[in-house]
Amino acid sequence: MADPLGLASGVVRLVALWMGAIVAFMLLATANSGGYRFGVGIPAILDALQPELFPRDGLVFGPQARLLPFDELTASVMAITGLSLPAIFAALYVLTLILILAGAWGIGQALYGHAWSVVALAAALTLRHAIARGAVNTLEGYAHPRMLVFGLGAVALAAWLRGHARVALGLAIASLVVHPTTAVFFVIWIGVAAAVDQAQMRRWLLLAAAVGAAIGVVVLVNPPSGAPRVMDHAWVAVFAGKSYVFPSEWPADVWLLHLAYPAVILGLYRWRARLGVAVPRERGLVAGVLVLVGFCLLALPFVAARFSFAVQVQPSRVFWMADLMATVYLIWLAAESPCVARFQARGLAPMLVAALLVLASAARAAYVMVVLHPERRLVQADLPHTPWTEALGWIRAHRPADTHLLLDPRHAWTVGASGRVVAVRDVLLEDDTDTAMAFYSRDLAMRIAERRAAVGRFDALDEGRALALARRYDLHYLVSSAALALPVAFQSDGVRVYALQPPGSPTTPVP
Repeated sequence: MADPLGLASGVVRLVALWMGAIVAFMLLATANSGGYRFGVGIPAILDALQPELFPRDGLVFGPQARLLPFDELTASVMAITGLSLPAIFAALYVLTLILILAGAWGIGQALYGHAWSVVALAAALTLRHAIARGAVNTLEGYAHPRMLVFGLGAVALAAWLRGHARVALGLAIASLVVHPTTAVFFVIWIGVAAAVDQAQMRRWLLLAAAVGAAIGVVVLVNPPSGAPRVMDHAWVAVFAGKSYVFPSEWPADVWLLHLAYPAVILGLYRWRARLGVAVPRERGLVAGVLVLVGFCLLALPFVAARFSFAVQVQPSRVFWMADLMATVYLIWLAAESPCVARFQARGLAPMLVAALLVLASAARAAYVMVVLHPERRLVQADLPHTPWTEALGWIRAHRPADTHLLLDPRHAWTVGASGRVVAVRDVLLEDDTDTAMAFYSRDLAMRIAERRAAVGRFDALDEGRALALARRYDLHYLVSSAALALPVAFQSDGVRVYALQPPGSPTTPVP
């Protein structure tokens, strides 16, 4: 007869184990990312919720918003639930990390022979690093739809390996509504895996691939909405500093690093197959990631020719997926391969690898938080309280919705808070965020170029130039720490809000 008390005790222990694993993973991942911080991507969501808040800056959000339904979805959740943005973003961040951990756990359980190897994989994924010239980090210290899709993709890969092909494909396809330019790579990956390993699905998947390729060719040659087919020099010059956009121009050492991914993946898979430890659906997964690398290589001539659609797809991001698969195999190599056979008695090698990776992650987390970013808290669930946020918060609380601000174009980078995020008002130019959107729209790129030239060196801005910019662009306030002979509307510990002209409409409430 079953022992109900013993069963209940086992369930409690299992839940406690999982909760402990989730908390440990989240702590290490967050600290390795420099702490959780709120405030990225907020203006586009607020624009979807209340378009009147950004009467001038719709051109900044619009091009990407057409591709990313995430902003409208989040705005709808806010409207329906009444939850605040900090609460929604904190929940999305937690959900993202749980999904990444769940995906790693499922992948590891399918491919490894020891539980400690699975722990080692989870620990390895907390070691945040940049994909060389790939426009992504493997983890971010904030909620981002791209990271949420990566978590969903990891769970989809685990579902595939555990025999749930339809679930895996469904998750990948559903994530297209969150961040299409990341999700499409998981759709290709799992679609190829299914075509390789599932004969009964092959015909339909090949048909879907042919249709998708045809649509891609049509959009490449004839972009929608009358967008230019090829980027001209003036358009490209605006975001020329973003090296991830043009992988055709990467130096040889970067390409050698990236081409090591497929070599490692294919080599270790073939070794596992010869040893008889490869699982049935693993072959398709390897084929899928190799096709993704091939897709990037095939896209290079079109990127080099500056076809706008080829550039906007950002094919270099496939190496993020290749990095995940290579990490999975390198953990197996270190913990379970014949190279460590003498240490495998009673699972010693997997345990040692897991312990070393956990210690490495903890040491790096401490270094990041204590040495690199001592000014940051582990969790900053709302906007930080600084003289800058106090000054911009005053504008948000007391100035009309059509207020137009002049800030240092590098303000978000140097101060750590976007003027649009904190003040929820139009800003003449925020260079880093604006240029990240510029390859979706030539009109936006030309606007950035023109405003860069008009502002010039912000640290040399004087009263005459500030007033001239105010007349030219209908600016109301300048926020700066410089001492200028202009009327001060608000001041916080050396940060001044200078009035350039009086606003003329009542304050609009901001969520």
